[in-house]
Amino acid sequence: MSVTANLKSSSGVDFGFNFDTIVNKNDSGQGSLRQFILNSNALHGEASLAQSGNQLNLNAVSQALPAGKESSIFMASDGLAHNGLRAGLVSQLTVGVLQIAPPITLLPAVTDSNTSIDGTTQTINIGDTNSGLLGANVPVGVDLIALPQVSKPEVEISVPTTLAFGLDIEGSSDWVRGIAIHGASAAGGAIISGASAASVPGLLLELNYIGTGASAFASPITNVTQGSGVSLNKADGSIQNNLIGFNGNNGIAWVTGSGGAITILHNEVRGNGAVTKTGDGIALGDPALVGTTGPIGVTENLIASNNGTGIQTEIVGTGVTTFTDNTIDSNGGGQASETAGILYLARNATSVSTNKSLATKNVVSNSKGSGIVLDYGAKLITASQNSIFKNTGVSIDFLDAT
Repeated sequence: MSVTANLKSSSGVDFGFNFDTIVNKNDSGQGSLRQFILNSNALHGEASLAQSGNQLNLNAVSQALPAGKESSIFMASDGLAHNGLRAGLVSQLTVGVLQIAPPITLLPAVTDSNTSIDGTTQTINIGDTNSGLLGANVPVGVDLIALPQVSKPEVEISVPTTLAFGLDIEGSSDWVRGIAIHGASAAGGAIISGASAASVPGLLLELNYIGTGASAFASPITNVTQGSGVSLNKADGSIQNNLIGFNGNNGIAWVTGSGGAITILHNEVRGNGAVTKTGDGIALGDPALVGTTGPIGVTENLIASNNGTGIQTEIVGTGVTTFTDNTIDSNGGGQASETAGILYLARNATSVSTNKSLATKNVVSNSKGSGIVLDYGAKLITASQNSIFKNTGVSIDFLDAT
């Protein structure tokens, strides 16, 4: 559009374009989340991209946006004056939260590498408009490790249950930070990764509310996630400092890795299996798939009140799986099977696996079945220094061939 300057005012002029700024709650169009993903996928060259601005780190301290990443810049007006925004704009917030309109069609998969969808930039640019910390605020594991609470996000994505997923992350070293997301059908999940790519290394999910809204760590009123909160297939990386709860199936489901490591650290995983009553807090591995895995660490999490098992694992390959200093409490109440705190399933009979598993310094309590269950055929497992008590079944149960 060209504009001829004169003494009269000109309205409706679109004079600029910023391919990373998200300024509204619309499902599509310039300034929307959908447009940011489309732009990121189309425009490469993150290594030379220079972005100004800040994000919040794990300690809620402002720091510069990371170099080599294309970060979303959330800057949705609350109607007040801020740097880059004038007073009097129509507020895009509802009760202090940018509630992004439920997508009519699937959001495009994030296919470019080094892309960051970062809701903490809304907090930096507009302020803490949804203040507070949520999470159980209890120490975890035998060593009584402090479990950090998570700040309420200023950005929420509610996904209709007619759509297969909320966010699909298919690029390497992509991040999702500081958002609330819930919804999607049983076929997918709130966040999926590696469903179509050969491998997705370097995924980071942190400071998110996955399965709930932004204002309460409880089942959402609308668009309850029908599938898993996080569904990973051929994706490796870190899932840390999140609240993951009240999803229809598993809280975290990880099928097979691309050879790298996965870290699950400092999360509260609660109330999953809301629709599929065998849904676990954390489910690792799939009996139908054989693949080499990197080391897997599930460390210092609270895994509580899931209808299925707290942790269910069937990992094949050559890596090492460790469960360390977790509190695994009150799981398995949704049905008659999968009632353990930790369940080791038998290995895939067609595979040759040297994967070892170590469970140490976990608190396993109040399970509706046994504390730790080793299925017939499970092998290379060491359980030591755990505190196992008040489970309905025995503390450690070795199943026979029947």
